[in-house]
Amino acid sequence: MPVALDCFADSVRPGEVVVPLRQATARTLPRLGSALVSAARPRQWPKNLLVLAAPLAARVMGQPSSLLAALGASVAFTVAASGVYLINDTADRDRDRQHPLKRDRPVASGRLPAALAAGMGIGLVIVAVAGLALLSSAATTLAVGGYAAISVAYSLWLKQLPWVDLLVVTTGFVLRPLAGAFAVSVPVSGWFLAVSFSAALFVVTAKRHAELQLLGSAAFKHRAALRWYGLRGLRRIRELAQLGTIVAYLGWALSRPSPAGRWWETASAVFAAAALWRYARRNDEGSGGAPEDALFRDHVLQSFGVAFAGLFLAGLGGV
Repeated sequence: MPVALDCFADSVRPGEVVVPLRQATARTLPRLGSALVSAARPRQWPKNLLVLAAPLAARVMGQPSSLLAALGASVAFTVAASGVYLINDTADRDRDRQHPLKRDRPVASGRLPAALAAGMGIGLVIVAVAGLALLSSAATTLAVGGYAAISVAYSLWLKQLPWVDLLVVTTGFVLRPLAGAFAVSVPVSGWFLAVSFSAALFVVTAKRHAELQLLGSAAFKHRAALRWYGLRGLRRIRELAQLGTIVAYLGWALSRPSPAGRWWETASAVFAAAALWRYARRNDEGSGGAPEDALFRDHVLQSFGVAFAGLFLAGLGGV
């Protein structure tokens, strides 16, 4: 039934129901708030815990100043990433409407106005970068600001370029642990960077592989770069990234200064390899388009992750 606000009651047409402005606002604001939170993708916020990887590996999280700096960088990255998601969903709203899953996103479905999403996205990015500029190091600010800049460029243009899009998204993942390292002023080893890059490339390639499986010949309508990819090629890159991650992780583990730490970290590589194998297997079955779904739904993968985390933390403790 048509509805009119009470402020326009003088021009109400026959059959319309007059709704008080205050009542309409009371109904609308909670829906907009819920849509904004959903568009900020809280299910993806756990990936920003990667910011804590370098401080954990350097064993400085027990220092109050380092703990606050690392957590602050992680929160800033979460705010910036949420802003990027809002901007990306605004730019992609037409293509998302052609996707069987993404068409339900708040902007694509119309639950969240595009102008509001874009404005909030820009605002969140500015808040995150400005906050770090005031409270953290210049290097940390540059890492988060660089992530936001390349991510927006990706949303507007770079995602259309084959292979470049893989590199850009991979770089966004790598900037997370780098931001954590910069925040607490700890050096980053070559092995650590190699693990970060290989693992990120593994996840990003698996995501494209899942998209291509799901959308088939219509994939390029959603993402132009998918026109140039094939399942076989993506699978080969994923397998190389998987192998590279394990080799680099073993290199990092064996370079640890503590003999006890080396033992535990090397043992944790077994469960890291098992987790990657499980994820790759699920990816071949068609999942992996949303990595967070695999994390939350696959109990076998969760078991491998818990075992890995336990051994990893034991190595940091040197027990």
